Amino acid sequence: MCKNESGFTFLEGMLSLSFMILLSITLFPLLFNMLHQLNEEKKELTAYRLLYEHMEKQIKWKEGGRESRTIRNIDYELTLKEGREGDWIACVYYEEREHCLQQ
Repeated sequence: MCKNESGFTFLEGMLSLSFMILLSITLFPLLFNMLHQLNEEKKELTAYRLLYEHMEKQIKWKEGGRESRTIRNIDYELTLKEGREGDWIACVYYEEREHCLQQ
């Protein structure tokens, strides 16, 4: 008589399950960190795009200005002012961050 032993034993199943849990524990924090960084980079890219558009519009009329925009529930405060030596300083403020460009 021959037994059919083509399935996994309980021990093999538990070993593979523990390996998958261990792999998940190490990869999920990395995945969440990458998603957080991607979201932050998206906000920064939006800030620089808005700053560029604001500078383009204000420098065309040779005047400084202040503008506020809300995109995806994030408030962006855009400022453009003329510096001491005739150069332009443009800044964007959002979520306690500041990025400034100087011509």
